[in-house]
Amino acid sequence: MKFKKKDCLKHGFGFYKWDVFLTSWISLVHFSLGYGVKIIYVLSVFFGLRLLFGYSKFLYISIILILSLVGFLYAPVGVIYGYPDVNVVGSFLYTHSSESKEFLIGTPIYIYLTSFSIVLLGIFLLKMPYSKKIYSSRVKAFFLFSLSFPQHGQLSDKVGF
Repeated sequence: MKFKKKDCLKHGFGFYKWDVFLTSWISLVHFSLGYGVKIIYVLSVFFGLRLLFGYSKFLYISIILILSLVGFLYAPVGVIYGYPDVNVVGSFLYTHSSESKEFLIGTPIYIYLTSFSIVLLGIFLLKMPYSKKIYSSRVKAFFLFSLSFPQHGQLSDKVGF
């Protein structure tokens, strides 16, 4: 059997266009919320959403909609100032409207493009064909394995790993 590029694109080595869109959307949401895009976090959320999609389409759609909306609204602040904390939220509540206009006018265009691409990818992900098929045990195993890395990072500061 001869190796053909066309067959690889057709079968995708287990990756489908929806997986690429979902991974891109997760990376953009992480970026818009001011967090550094780390591959283990992206993969953890990716496999978690893929498993959730197999169990309940309603929960999947709810999470996609909520995170798309939050990413869209917080992107101008998140990209410039970083992840949300109490000070950012407090200053948002007590900012004068003219200061807000100056901030929005001075924000670079790529941040607005990021915001709109989050919404567009989110809407596109809502059209993903639904199947009740639960994905393979390898996906479940990798999801559980990827959850252990953030926990190890939290414990390593306290235990001295």
